[in-house]
Amino acid sequence: MEIRIAKGSDIEKVYSLRHEVFVNEQNVPHEIEIDEEDDHATHIIAVENGVAVGCARVLFGEDGGHIGRLAVKREKRGQGIGKEICLFIIELCRERGYKRVWLNSQLHAVGFYEKLGFSRRGETFFEAGIEHVEMEII
Repeated sequence: MEIRIAKGSDIEKVYSLRHEVFVNEQNVPHEIEIDEEDDHATHIIAVENGVAVGCARVLFGEDGGHIGRLAVKREKRGQGIGKEICLFIIELCRERGYKRVWLNSQLHAVGFYEKLGFSRRGETFFEAGIEHVEMEII
């Protein structure tokens, strides 16, 4: 498996995987799954045998690196792909001088992010009809 910054035709694969996970599986409305942040995000893709098996995006801002839209193909979950994508993004943020990396975790995924060193921050909130909490690693 290769994890890399998505370029060219990779972007179409990223959007397709996100649609599969967020729209088809989690019933997130298509109109909000792709948003204006995608235009200036750095997209990350995990590829295995030419197939996109995982993806995420990172936004670089004054408040740190913001991980979002982490998705792993259903049949590939539990194999460490999400973890490797997160570690790749954290390292990318560190290389760019960011001390803080943060994300909005769905509540069912909090334990996953805690194992990577993220801590909860703030109260839970709803995004796309799904309960989330902000998490960060410094």
